[in-house]
Amino acid sequence: MPSGAAIVSSDNRALRYGDGLFETIKFYNNQLVLINEHMARLWKGMQDMKMKIPKHFQPEKIEELVISLLKKNNYQYARVRISVARGNGGLYDSDNNFHYIIECWPLTTDYKILNENGLELCIYKEALKICDHFSNLKHNNFLPYFMGALFAQQNKCNDALILNHHLRVCDSSNANIFIIINDTIITPPLSEGCIAGTIRKLVIQLLPEL
Repeated sequence: MPSGAAIVSSDNRALRYGDGLFETIKFYNNQLVLINEHMARLWKGMQDMKMKIPKHFQPEKIEELVISLLKKNNYQYARVRISVARGNGGLYDSDNNFHYIIECWPLTTDYKILNENGLELCIYKEALKICDHFSNLKHNNFLPYFMGALFAQQNKCNDALILNHHLRVCDSSNANIFIIINDTIITPPLSEGCIAGTIRKLVIQLLPEL
């Protein structure tokens, strides 16, 4: 379907209630970066949210569809978004007609260039991240992150730090946080409400070896 086509109804539960999940994946060097980690996080989220996953919705099938879409758009470097939703309906009468959407956008290659100038950060306090069973998921209830990013833009900052309900830093508006103090590298644990980032997981695995 062409970009911008109307593909969901007004009673779609992701639109009405944020009853959905998403993953964003980078594609370069002819591969989907950390695809297994992204699929594992998506499946965990769907199971945690008690979604009825159709038999045909399998990681291998989704990867095949993503690659097909990238080839159709002739993208060598791209950002892919996979969105899933429970279906249509009201609060308690979902039709459980599982929906998913795959989108992609071109990326330039300048993301490989390291930022040598640093970032101007601000702290967003008006929406706090709740630490609960769902706080580590990439679900559609992203208000603290969206408003934090808007706050950063309005205050001419590159990014905003997001606080949890204990008023401790858990994320930025678009990334996990790592702090270097002397020879120690610290990142908030998942219990602080941060997103279970795929790069975060990889960094934690690699750091002891480095």
